[in-house]
Amino acid sequence: MRQLSSAATDESASLMANVLTPYIESLERRLDALNHTYEIVNNLVGIVNGFLSHKKIIFHVHEGINIITDKGTRLSPYNLSSGERHLLLIFCNATTAMEHPSIFIVDEPEISLNIKWQRSLISSLCKTIGTNPVQYIFATHSLEIISKYRDRVLKLTPLEE
Repeated sequence: MRQLSSAATDESASLMANVLTPYIESLERRLDALNHTYEIVNNLVGIVNGFLSHKKIIFHVHEGINIITDKGTRLSPYNLSSGERHLLLIFCNATTAMEHPSIFIVDEPEISLNIKWQRSLISSLCKTIGTNPVQYIFATHSLEIISKYRDRVLKLTPLEE
């Protein structure tokens, strides 16, 4: 915009402003439209990083999601433990389900998760989706996962024939 103010004549400045203003406004609208997506991804990264030790997930617009150790080494998802991969998969799937009314079924989420992670799994998943219309159904044997939510737990029993 400094070039506009240093233009030789008022007429040339007006012409440049007429050409550039719609272009700049369209870029601003595109960025505004991506703001919601950025907030979702930023939330996902923050929540998953709360589970990780000695590594973190970083999101770059041009590079996507990267996993970095405390020493700066880039890791592949295959280098994560089975529990870390399991968490990343659950949270990414929950994030993609949140734009539409969804029922998200998780079968035995406790597999490969330590006790600390099991205790915070449901609350973290709820933070991930926020107020979006997603319902979770968990099939679990873990008392750690359901202990805070006993009022919402149903025990499945076989039907009598």
